[in-house]
Amino acid sequence: MNSSLAIETERLAELATFETTDSAPSAPLNALVDSVREMFGVTACAVTMLDSHRVWFKAVAGLDAVQIAQNSAFCDLTLQSDKIFVVEDALADDRFAESGLVAEAPHVRFYAGVPLVVQPGIALGSLCLIDVKPRQLTEAESSLLCRLGLVALGLIESHKTATQGFRIAADAALQHYDLMEQRQEASLRDRHFSHVEAIATIGSWTFDVSTESIAWSDESYRIFEIPPGTKITTERALSIYPKHERIFVRNLVDLALNEGKSFDEEMEIVTDVGTTKRVRVTGDAEIVGTGARRLYGTVQDITQLRAAESELWQAENYDVLTGLSNRAAFSAHLADTFSRRVAFSDNVMVGLLLVDVDRLKDLNETLGHAAGDAVLQNVADRMFETVGQEALVARIGGDEFAITLNGSATEAEAAMVAARIIAAVRRRFAFGRETISPQISVGGAIADRNDTTDSLRQKAGLALLASKAAGRGGYVAFREEMRDAIVRRINMVRHVDEALLAHRVLPFYQPIVRLDTAEIVALEALARIREPNGTILAAGAFHEALDEHRIAYGLTGQMLPQIAADVRGWLDAGIGFQRVGINATAADFQSGDLRSRLNDSFGNVGVPLSHVVLEVTESVFLDGNEAAVIKAISELRGDGMRVSLDDFGTGFASLTHLRSLPVDSIKVDKSFIDGLLVDASSGPIVETLIDLARKLGLGIVAEGIETAEQLARLRSLACDLGGDPSFVGLGQGYLFARPGDAETTATLMRERAERPDAAAARPRRRPA
Repeated sequence: MNSSLAIETERLAELATFETTDSAPSAPLNALVDSVREMFGVTACAVTMLDSHRVWFKAVAGLDAVQIAQNSAFCDLTLQSDKIFVVEDALADDRFAESGLVAEAPHVRFYAGVPLVVQPGIALGSLCLIDVKPRQLTEAESSLLCRLGLVALGLIESHKTATQGFRIAADAALQHYDLMEQRQEASLRDRHFSHVEAIATIGSWTFDVSTESIAWSDESYRIFEIPPGTKITTERALSIYPKHERIFVRNLVDLALNEGKSFDEEMEIVTDVGTTKRVRVTGDAEIVGTGARRLYGTVQDITQLRAAESELWQAENYDVLTGLSNRAAFSAHLADTFSRRVAFSDNVMVGLLLVDVDRLKDLNETLGHAAGDAVLQNVADRMFETVGQEALVARIGGDEFAITLNGSATEAEAAMVAARIIAAVRRRFAFGRETISPQISVGGAIADRNDTTDSLRQKAGLALLASKAAGRGGYVAFREEMRDAIVRRINMVRHVDEALLAHRVLPFYQPIVRLDTAEIVALEALARIREPNGTILAAGAFHEALDEHRIAYGLTGQMLPQIAADVRGWLDAGIGFQRVGINATAADFQSGDLRSRLNDSFGNVGVPLSHVVLEVTESVFLDGNEAAVIKAISELRGDGMRVSLDDFGTGFASLTHLRSLPVDSIKVDKSFIDGLLVDASSGPIVETLIDLARKLGLGIVAEGIETAEQLARLRSLACDLGGDPSFVGLGQGYLFARPGDAETTATLMRERAERPDAAAARPRRRPA
């Protein structure tokens, strides 16, 4: 017999000792697989057993099957492994792609199983996860599944020991029945068998009243870790229990002897070798005539069972990665809080904060899921350290947390708690060679008299959406008007989505001119939507939709090839064109393919990137991944592209970032130009920015020039050739030209080239 056959023979023999083949369903195992399935969010979970010719399900949730052929199953390979066995996509795996389980119902795509190992090299079956879509397991999830496998094995072993204990206890009891009358013997046998069967005993014991002798079965000795055959006295038996339990045990025995009261108790013991265990002890009296002749009972070691139940409860109520309460525990806590609120006539004020970790998906894609997990753990730890003693902190989703405020929660208190956790989370931490500064957005609501748990969560959710829409990294409290704002935003996202699908997004161009001559030296490409009725929708009408990264990324994708084609047409027509500015969003950088998209779009039509200026706002740099953005910009500048910092002066660290950001020019925000003639501080600020740009060797563009008076003031502030002939100030705004389509812009550039004096400082007619 070869070694593999010998091992399989030994495995099948071991399986037979468990007597589980084709046995009745196990309620504990069914509860386990049902919980594990929900915990991991998979299609199915099962405890499988492998015999000589088939795989059969001892417990299953999510599948209708009872058994499958051995050669069709994943279980066989799981049992050959001593650790977790994972198939992330069965359809892409040559070992399983043609399997009936994959090609046909249930169409398995993902499988993860842990072997149920009873001794080295011997596994009975597996605890497995099954899903109809590909997926991956994180390290934390793999560890949890392995621990749950031990829970499953413990439940199976408890079935075996219970069965063996039943037989031993029954044999021990039968030895005493021959001393009794036939009627008593039948009655006692029925009582004893029923007793043993009901509580699944492991060991049995008897106490003879007349001799005060105690008899234990071998299993009882094993539980108490005392050598079999050792004489057991009353004192020795009591010494196993802690001192505070001994009086209680004596009282149980006395009541059984004197009053015939049976007992069934769960207690803690400390064995002779110092092991602490949980046991279940039962006892009953054999009454002969008017008195008790003896006591008999059972003892069951439930240490592993209680530990398994505790671990399962922990897994059902706590998040594996962060250690915080999970969604189920949070929901139960919130419901309980509302119940107490009703009981105490609304005197319990309930507040709820919902927290979202900003840009976690982008971090996962750039630095990997380990970095994302580190951020989640860091955020969880800091929030718990900050408010965990006064509020429940829970992780309720991938990047979403919840904090319940109980007692006398007010809007002021909610705002204060939000400010504390935002500040605590923002502190930087090191991850490998990277430095990460987490950022969270928080929305909050206080329950009013008519709120339910669902309506409070909806309010806090709306506030969270408003917080993210407001720029992320802050706190927003719920207001009733948010409902209308969210509806508008959802409708706008849908509207832009439809425009993208119908390819109705197109670029308009606004000229950028020299302030001294009004000569067109560049253009800025601006997104527009052509409505089904032919009207043009400006970006201001749909800018909220661009907060959705998917929308912003898709819009850039449609704009780039059109801009490149327009530039190619102008160059071919001999128009004296220099550069076009293209707005880039955080979504464009976080996708990781901005450089290739730019090179492909302009390279396909033969336009050098030296004709392109990438316009970025400070929010792109300050969005938690500054190093990656700087690297991308440096590479694009190496390709010949220029970079301009848009809306300069409105961010919280504009001057600080000019020291390190690789930009060629700055664009002064329109708000400073608007206040140039009416706000005493705007003039000095603009003058300072002009002087700063000159000294740093950067170009400068004044945005939003709408009147001749603003232009004159800018010229007086030396935003022209001034005292430095090499420094040229530029501007853009309705004073010079409104945005127009490619054809209108080409006509304008020809006119300005042919008649430089045509650059009159007056508003142009808005294009159709």
